[in-house]
Amino acid sequence: MSDRLSVQRKPAKPRRRITLRTLGVGAAAVVVLAFGLWVAIHKIPWLGPALADGVRSVVGPAPVAWAEDLAYGWQDRVNRWRHGKDAPHTYWEVPGNFVPVASASPPPIGSVAPVASVAPAFPPGPVAPPLRAVAAPGDGVWVPVVGRAQVDGAPAMVKTMVHPDHERPYTVLALVAMDVSRVRIHAAAGTIEPRDRTFPESMRSGTVPPDQLTVLIAAFNGGFQTIHGGYGMMVDGHPIGEPRTDACTVGLYRDGSIRIRSWPVLQGEVGRMKAYRQTPRCLVENGERHPELENRYNTSWGAVVDGGTVIRRSALGISA
Repeated sequence: MSDRLSVQRKPAKPRRRITLRTLGVGAAAVVVLAFGLWVAIHKIPWLGPALADGVRSVVGPAPVAWAEDLAYGWQDRVNRWRHGKDAPHTYWEVPGNFVPVASASPPPIGSVAPVASVAPAFPPGPVAPPLRAVAAPGDGVWVPVVGRAQVDGAPAMVKTMVHPDHERPYTVLALVAMDVSRVRIHAAAGTIEPRDRTFPESMRSGTVPPDQLTVLIAAFNGGFQTIHGGYGMMVDGHPIGEPRTDACTVGLYRDGSIRIRSWPVLQGEVGRMKAYRQTPRCLVENGERHPELENRYNTSWGAVVDGGTVIRRSALGISA
């Protein structure tokens, strides 16, 4: 009698079925996590930039720009739905007895020859609201900045605001004017940005020098990260990166004067400067607006996916 071998199949394990309930729970968890992250980003100042920089270093700037545009696009839709009919808001009281006075001396503007005339009044005249329909009381009226921003009892800095968007009446453009005959602007490199391995690390303290603390009246960030265009800078004669020939440049001269022009105009004057910082192309130069400002899809001053997202930006200018 011969032996027989029999082969039997093992019973298959029952497959787990992905039910609609499981999908619903997963989707809800994603929504909750995304909402929690969105709230955290708006509550913790450093979280958003840290996440963006971390992801950008791995996948590059384009995917991060797309994600930011998508997120801020949805935020803009929500804000317009919730506040699109709100009345424009005033954020501070406008005094009625503030009268402009003559500056101590005409503000120095680069190498422009001085003109024998009465020093200009500071602050400048009121700013006409761009859209009367959404203007709030006090729009365009200069208000003194109190505290350290006063010299001999007179303000060296004033502020105002205007509402520039009729579709978003809650949007505010804040303006600050400084009397450059009584203040000086200094440049300092960040602890990381702009990036340049040849720049002395000792000049990246990230703090205000102790001898300037008592006279400091304001500090602000300026310029894009190196990954966003590679715009150049110079601090106390030390260059950071190579200057771009198509960039707008804020030049701070050793005599205290300031010029803001395209780089080809200023590159021959670097020896007279103590610092400069480059930015995208000048918005206004020689009194003329840059023509690309009319192109909503232009990416020179900030990239968007569909041209519809409002991107907050800052700008610096001088009066001629």
